[in-house]
Amino acid sequence: MTWKQWLSNMGFWLTLVTMIGAGCLYLALSLLSYASVKAFVDVSFSAESPFFTEARFARIVQGSRLIGATLLLGAGVMYALRKWLIAAAQRLAESAGVLLGTGCSALVAWARQESRMHQAALVGVIALAGALRISFLFQPIRYDEAGAFLSYASKPIYYGLSNYSSPNNHLFHTLLVHITTKLLGDAEWALRLPAFTAGMLLVLALYALIRTLYNRHAALLAAALAAASSFLVEYSTNARGYTLISLLFLLLLGLAAYLVRRPQEPATWLFFALLGAIGFYTIPVMLYGFGSAALWLLLALLREPQVLPRRTLLRRYALMAAATVLLTLLLYLPVLAASGWQAVVANSYVQPLSTDSFLAGLPGMLATVEASWHRDLPTAVGGVLAGGALMACLLHRRLSPYQVAPAWALALWLPALLLVHHVLPYTRVWLFLLPLYLGLAAAGLTGAGMLAAGALPRCGLGAFGSSCSHIGALATVALSATLALGVAQANTIPNSLETGTLRDAKAITHSLRAQLHPGDRVVAIAPSDHPLAYYFHRYGLAHAYLNARPDGRSAERTFVVVNRSHQQSLTQILTTAGLDAAAITKDAVLLRRYATADLYLLAPSTGGRSMQPL
Repeated sequence: MTWKQWLSNMGFWLTLVTMIGAGCLYLALSLLSYASVKAFVDVSFSAESPFFTEARFARIVQGSRLIGATLLLGAGVMYALRKWLIAAAQRLAESAGVLLGTGCSALVAWARQESRMHQAALVGVIALAGALRISFLFQPIRYDEAGAFLSYASKPIYYGLSNYSSPNNHLFHTLLVHITTKLLGDAEWALRLPAFTAGMLLVLALYALIRTLYNRHAALLAAALAAASSFLVEYSTNARGYTLISLLFLLLLGLAAYLVRRPQEPATWLFFALLGAIGFYTIPVMLYGFGSAALWLLLALLREPQVLPRRTLLRRYALMAAATVLLTLLLYLPVLAASGWQAVVANSYVQPLSTDSFLAGLPGMLATVEASWHRDLPTAVGGVLAGGALMACLLHRRLSPYQVAPAWALALWLPALLLVHHVLPYTRVWLFLLPLYLGLAAAGLTGAGMLAAGALPRCGLGAFGSSCSHIGALATVALSATLALGVAQANTIPNSLETGTLRDAKAITHSLRAQLHPGDRVVAIAPSDHPLAYYFHRYGLAHAYLNARPDGRSAERTFVVVNRSHQQSLTQILTTAGLDAAAITKDAVLLRRYATADLYLLAPSTGGRSMQPL
């Protein structure tokens, strides 16, 4: 027996045992009493868990029985088909070895054949990308990332990966943040490490993709543009799952490009499905990116010359799609058992708009996306990038060895999806398209230059080709450094209101730490409450101070945080908190004015009558 055969057999039996074990575990959970599970949950939370109610437990019992029975049934089917499945696993193992060998060979060939100047330029671009992102890695925590950490990633893992009470829980990202914070602590940079890592890998993935689709000069320029992109830098230093989605989208396009040339490798199809499932497990909006990549793969398979019959290609494509759905369902099993499928596909945060509202809001959404993508760039540079991307789409067949452009699939899939759903996604949802847009801009600009150079008489200029290539590489690094310096000096990223912010949350927490006493209350509304709760958590202040009425009574003293960045007012906050703003505003004392916030104290003498709810 070869090592591949041994590995395939072990993989099959481990999968079978895991399915049986998981099925038995779900069924066993459904047999436990509410009191015993409640006691375990309360101990793991070190406090009583208000989320774990009898109604929720009853839903978990029903879901667990259904999932447990389904897993055991699936295990039985696997065992009945074990010979065929083990043989398929062996083919997959052999194919994976071929894929890995091809990738290593391509990397070695690149290292040997590519000029030292080009390699050094790429290293320089990666270093610039890292330096720029690290400079923003320690900025104050934001609303969404603080909320996701406190509500999910900091909780026991079984809770964080099963409670989908809000789409703010980016499940795969939650898992990664749970691991990094358990190992490295709960500082801002530790929460952001998964997003930062994905943001760095994204630059390399974009280089590889654009080099495959176009040429090495476009690839280097694309990496340089992505390294210094303000919006990409922001989400590489924001503990959310959007850079993961962007990275996975680029990897899917790269795998699709490989499949078009070598569709006979079954492991590549499986990796495509696995990456898609991980993307869906991170955020369901992966539907935009996965659908675009899958449609491009289908169009390219139908248009490019193939080594396999079309019927075989379509059968493998259908199996890939089915595998993506199956793997996604398996990953979501804890969520389906504890939260139900409605929490994922019918949450209250994303509701379809009327046709009139959708069409009226569409231009504004597109304008906001365009402004975000070109943020911190001179207007002329933004225009040049847009022109380059358009040129790459129009001249694709002259610039690329692939007949079908990925942009064509995007132009078909995304509008259709928007029209069907009638939703206008947040600007950050479109982040996954930004690297490809920069890559297309780089391809169009370099392609136009190469086409123009080819149309000129040679006149002996070929002797300078190598020198021109070196100069171009140096110019690309210089451009990236210039753009990165502009992003750093603009300071737009810390001041961005994307996902909410309270920049002075840490300073306010330190001020309150010296003044708060039992019976006091701190009033803050979104987007100030989650950042404050995060720093309260870090610096040992009880969360009960925030928006709490201690022991059900009026607070002895009430501190109010007014977030000027989000144009909050004292009256607005008191009203939102259910307090008589008109009666107590005159008694408020401004304790301290911060750069972006104010801290007020409601005089103790007014505490009794002013703390009564409206």
